[in-house]
Amino acid sequence: MSRPYPDRGQNEDEILRLRKALDNVGAYVFIKDRDGRYTYVNRMVSELFGTAPEDILGSTDERFFDLSVSNDLRDHDRRVVEEAVRVEGEECNVVARSGETRYYDTVKQPLFDDDGAVAGVLGVSTDITARKRVEIALRERESLLSNILDTASVAIFLVDRDGVITHANRRMAEMFGRPLAELVGSEYVDHIHPAERDAGRERMRALLASKIAAVDLERLYLRADGSEFWGHLTGRRFQDAQGAERGLVGVIADISAAKRAIERHACVINLAMDGFLAVAADGRVRECNAALCALTGYLREEILGSSLSRFEVQESADEAAAHARRIFATGNDRFETHWRRKDGSVVEVEVTATCLRRDEEIGVFVRDITQRKAHQDELRYIASHDLLTGLPNRALLFDRMRQAVAQADRAGTLLAVCYLDLDGFKPVNDRFGHQEGDGVLIEVARRLKGCVRGDDTVARIGGDEFVLLLQGLGDTGAVDTALRRVLAAVAQPMRVGGSEVAVSASLGAALYPRDDADTDTLLRHADQAMYLAKQGGRNRFHVFDTEQDRCVRERTERQARIAQALRDHELVLHYQPQVDMRSGRVLGAEALVRWQHPQRGLLAPAEFLPAIEDSDLIVELGDWVIATALVQLEAWRRAGLDLQVSVNIAARHLLRTDFVSRLCEHLDTCPQLPRHALKLEVVETAALEDLEHVSALIRECRELGVAFAVDDFGTGYSSLSYLKALPAQVLKIDQSFVRDMLADAEDRAIVEGVIGLARVFGRTVIAEGVETAEHGAMLLALGCERAQGYGIARPMPAADLPAWVGSWRPDASWQ
Repeated sequence: MSRPYPDRGQNEDEILRLRKALDNVGAYVFIKDRDGRYTYVNRMVSELFGTAPEDILGSTDERFFDLSVSNDLRDHDRRVVEEAVRVEGEECNVVARSGETRYYDTVKQPLFDDDGAVAGVLGVSTDITARKRVEIALRERESLLSNILDTASVAIFLVDRDGVITHANRRMAEMFGRPLAELVGSEYVDHIHPAERDAGRERMRALLASKIAAVDLERLYLRADGSEFWGHLTGRRFQDAQGAERGLVGVIADISAAKRAIERHACVINLAMDGFLAVAADGRVRECNAALCALTGYLREEILGSSLSRFEVQESADEAAAHARRIFATGNDRFETHWRRKDGSVVEVEVTATCLRRDEEIGVFVRDITQRKAHQDELRYIASHDLLTGLPNRALLFDRMRQAVAQADRAGTLLAVCYLDLDGFKPVNDRFGHQEGDGVLIEVARRLKGCVRGDDTVARIGGDEFVLLLQGLGDTGAVDTALRRVLAAVAQPMRVGGSEVAVSASLGAALYPRDDADTDTLLRHADQAMYLAKQGGRNRFHVFDTEQDRCVRERTERQARIAQALRDHELVLHYQPQVDMRSGRVLGAEALVRWQHPQRGLLAPAEFLPAIEDSDLIVELGDWVIATALVQLEAWRRAGLDLQVSVNIAARHLLRTDFVSRLCEHLDTCPQLPRHALKLEVVETAALEDLEHVSALIRECRELGVAFAVDDFGTGYSSLSYLKALPAQVLKIDQSFVRDMLADAEDRAIVEGVIGLARVFGRTVIAEGVETAEHGAMLLALGCERAQGYGIARPMPAADLPAWVGSWRPDASWQ
């Protein structure tokens, strides 16, 4: 049975190569015996433990981890050994030698001996510290926001689009007399007084459907004990970071005291927390309370008899008068405005007017909302800005992007959407710690703001990633200048932890309207361009190319369609016979893939293979061709037709490290089929990509009994040393030389040379491209007896081959 580690008898070079490969894997790889002793570790494990591999072997986890961690690791090992199961998702945190806590995710699986018993444990650990730190940071940020909301003196809550409360602060739980856990998950309208519940539901639906912009009203609510209270509700729609409507955010202030003050009028008016004025029909103040005096700074005597408009700060006297007229015209009104105190200072107030006696007196409640407004502004700031750097966050960025796109349309100028990612930030962060790392981000933010103009935007969207919106650019030259200025500013050295360090940036830009896309797509294109800049060497910028992106998308779509064709069994194999022209014997056939396209009919390989030759889909297709050819060979053998089938192997497929093991799996599915019935063909240029690796692979395949041929021989950089090093049994002369050799002396000389080389090195030679009897006669005269081509037979479906083999006869001139 196959095993994931080398057998003792395996070639020493193979073991060294395997060890080298494992030492370069970006993960911690180790093997333990049944008692938990290490029998193998790769380089990364050695570096983690801070000692040489040979010093680790034979040790157990107790030597390297504290008791709690080592006990957990031993329990996982015991489960793998005793239950012979694979264990995934094993997470542990380890305090490194530097004092820093690192987090790891481990997968373990059993290793079996030749008798099938569990001999040990194979483990692969991955460092997930970055991901865990992000999770911790998110939890801390959520906790901070929750603490801020819980300090509010008003109830603050969120309602989803179904009317269910999804978040609420502590004040709301106190206000309604319910546990927070009971409040969250309940329907908001269930807490409204039954007399107003239907109206409340309709208001909420109208707001969610965007029929009204906001809700600002007084409403009667119910507490858990059945008691009633009046609340002033302010509600608005809110969106997530991507701009999608998520529901409503509401603020409720308990105004029961103010309501009772109106009912009791003069006897309790001075106990009200809000300012109160009774205003006559002529607009003069008849009564006021102490809270209003405290709010305005005027004595009661100074207020009585004066006009309500004396307190308002307006752009003109006309606007102040309009407020007063609206109050008296409707008898009920609510609005926010600014009042000037006696000392000249300005406060923001909420004015609520209600009719006390029809056509005679209006009651006006005035509440100082300066702190509430400041708190709301703070919440809005938190929701729209990065708390570390003070820059706009993703939500505010998209709002600014929409404005910038509209401005570019109006002005006919370029907008550059720039995606910036720091190079070398992680090592600085790991070396100096998160606090110093945050200092680097703050300094970078400061430099970026210093590089842009007043109308431009710099945003931080997470980690060490920033976005810049550069507006009003005249041409690409101005874009290049601006981007170079940004890179130069970031690259300047800075002081971190008493040391001078330097980070650089990779910058990608998408230019609107040249890239006429929506805001989401513009940012994604800038991100793609940044990735190309980072691949190009870092500390550089790259501008997104829309034409290049179109080509990439078309290629991706073609690859997806070909993958679908493979899944839907639209691909088929045709077989072109290979014969001995002199003896007239049919030697075998070459398997050639075709696409039976539902609309375009039968497509040749040139129509679709180039689109996937640089992707892993060519590997999937190659595996399918091998498996299909083997099944067909078995079917022919049962029918009495003994042939050898050649299969072309792409370079990407051949150079995979698991090629031989996958080939063995295919061969094992046809145990009755002789291994030599399969022959693999690789083009000469693919063999030259890694001659040493390909040569070793061919030798492995030959040990399995599988033959190898070099296809298109003569088209690469053939040399005697290369031919000697490559242990392929068969050379296939490229059809371009064979097809033209009757008229071109140079091509004929090449064909003759290849035949001579094959004879000297003991290789079999096959000629492709035999289109006429004259081609076959010339090849026979030059010493080549094996051939294939249209002059012998075109590729045909598998069902047609047996009849062709039975009827084929060589040309008379070849005898």
